[in-house]
Amino acid sequence: MALVANSSVWAQFDTLRFERYTTLEGLSDNVENSITQDEEGYIWIGTVNGLNRFDGTEFKNHYQGQKPLFLPGNYIFKNKKLRDKSIGIVTRKGFQKINTKTFLSETFALKDTTVFYTYLNDFFDAIELSDGRIAVTSRTGFYVFNQNRTLD
Repeated sequence: MALVANSSVWAQFDTLRFERYTTLEGLSDNVENSITQDEEGYIWIGTVNGLNRFDGTEFKNHYQGQKPLFLPGNYIFKNKKLRDKSIGIVTRKGFQKINTKTFLSETFALKDTTVFYTYLNDFFDAIELSDGRIAVTSRTGFYVFNQNRTLD
């Protein structure tokens, strides 16, 4: 014999357990696409308007073309840890590998001088292969960059 009951269980939402961070607290945008934590414990948040580093207290915002990172684009699709303790960010204008201690970076982008350039570097995802090459997907296909940041 089976007993079937149709009932709902409701839990109280306890707002005291959460801290909400928005542009009012220093985020560059309220639309966040990705998050990762580096080896130093900083939290990196990719938004549709820049990259944010959070130390647990305050945000440091990074934007396209500004020191110290010179991001290739402000729209950050993803960010992720890489093997050498750096992080990688996937943008609409290329992929960037960032050393989070020194802020030295390497940008991976497809070379083109036509108007097609906009779509060519509209990257969606990237991974670091076991041999150190970077594989990316973009609006125009799948590409693999070697250690010299050129295509294989």
